[in-house]
Amino acid sequence: MIKAFKNNIRKDNHDKKWDEVGGLDGFINSVEKLGQDYRHLETDNNWREVSSIWGRLLTGTRFKKNDEKSRKWLYTVWRNNRRDIRAKFLGKKTIDISSVNTDDKNNSTLSTIPSIERKATCSATDETLSNIPKSTLCFLLSYGEWTTIFDHKQYKLKDKWTNIFNQKLIEAGLTCTVKFQYHHVKQKQSRKRNSAFFSCMAHCKIKLCCIVLCIKLKDEPQKNMLALFSVEILGEEHHNAEEEVAGRQLTGDVRLEMGE
Repeated sequence: MIKAFKNNIRKDNHDKKWDEVGGLDGFINSVEKLGQDYRHLETDNNWREVSSIWGRLLTGTRFKKNDEKSRKWLYTVWRNNRRDIRAKFLGKKTIDISSVNTDDKNNSTLSTIPSIERKATCSATDETLSNIPKSTLCFLLSYGEWTTIFDHKQYKLKDKWTNIFNQKLIEAGLTCTVKFQYHHVKQKQSRKRNSAFFSCMAHCKIKLCCIVLCIKLKDEPQKNMLALFSVEILGEEHHNAEEEVAGRQLTGDVRLEMGE
C-alpha cells in the first residue's frame, strides 16, 4: 500500500512536469529552438550543469526554475524516449524538410541557395505524423557477425557496429548515406519487458533528404541464432547528385581494406 502511494506521488509529479513543459508539443518546440545543436542531446550527460545542453533546453521551456531536478527530468524523458518523443521530433523534422523539398521543386531558383532556413510548419500530432510516408525493411546478422559488434561482458556495442549496419542497409536496398544518431541496449537488470533489446535512430546525411530510420532488434540473439533487425523508414528520399554528395567517414580498418 505504501509502495502504491509513493508511485502515485511520482506519477503526479511526472504529470505536473509535462504540464509545465507544455506537453509533448511544448517539449518538441523547445528542442527545435536548439537548432542543429539538438544533436548534443545524444552525447551531453552533464544535466547537473546549468551551462549544459540540458540547461539550454530548459530555458526554452515554461519551467520557472533552471534547477537540477528539471534538467534531469528533461534528460530522462529524452534519453528514455518517453512518449516516443524522439521519433515524433524527427518525424516533425522530416515534415519540415519535405516542405522545403516541395518548394524547391516549384521554384528552381531556391535550389541554388544552400542555406534555406527550415521553419516549423506542422505540429507534432498523431494526425500529422500519420501523413509521413512510411516503409519497412529488415536485415539479418549471423551470430558470428553479432559477436563482432557486441561486447557481452560490458553489454554494449563495439565501435565498428555502424560500418556493419551501414553495409547491411545498402545490401537491403537503402540508397541513403546514413548517419547514426542514437542507440540503446536494454541492460540485463531492466524490468521493461516490452521494450526492444536494441534500438537506434539514424538519418540521411544529405541535407534535403528527409529519410529517418528507426532500427530495432526485439530480443537478444541466442548462441548460433540469427539476429533479425526491423527497420522503419520515415519520409521520402531526395537525392540530387548535382546539389550535394555525402559520404560516410571510414574507420581505420575499412580504410586499410579500401587501400588494398
